[in-house]
Amino acid sequence: MVAGAAALLLSAGIVDLLRPADPTPAADAPAAARSAAAVELHRLLPDASDDVGKTARLDGTVARVDGRGLWVRDFRDYLVYVIVADGLEALPSVGAAVTVVGILERLVPAPAWTGTPARSGLIVRDVALRARSAELQLLDP
Repeated sequence: MVAGAAALLLSAGIVDLLRPADPTPAADAPAAARSAAAVELHRLLPDASDDVGKTARLDGTVARVDGRGLWVRDFRDYLVYVIVADGLEALPSVGAAVTVVGILERLVPAPAWTGTPARSGLIVRDVALRARSAELQLLDP
């Protein structure tokens, strides 16, 4: 009986060793590793509240810039807030094409969008993308 229990525990330990590691890199993982595992954010929208903690990539154009981050309009006209965790030395200009890789988090409280966007679009108010400035790539020179 004891030998059977020991064999069962040993086989469970071997299975755990052979199981692949979690493919989602941690927030402090190198940017290249996070980018490779990132899901395209538009696949999770409009309601990505169940996906908080996942690594996501957002491609779009800067719609507005404020003190904490920037609003990015993706190609499906979702307006997503990007929190730049370590601040931006040089703020991108409105209309600049960007690619951002970051971690989805709850957006509480949502930054105010006053006025009306230049073009119609869906303002995503429940989640934001948190990224380091190294993960914000300007595509326009």
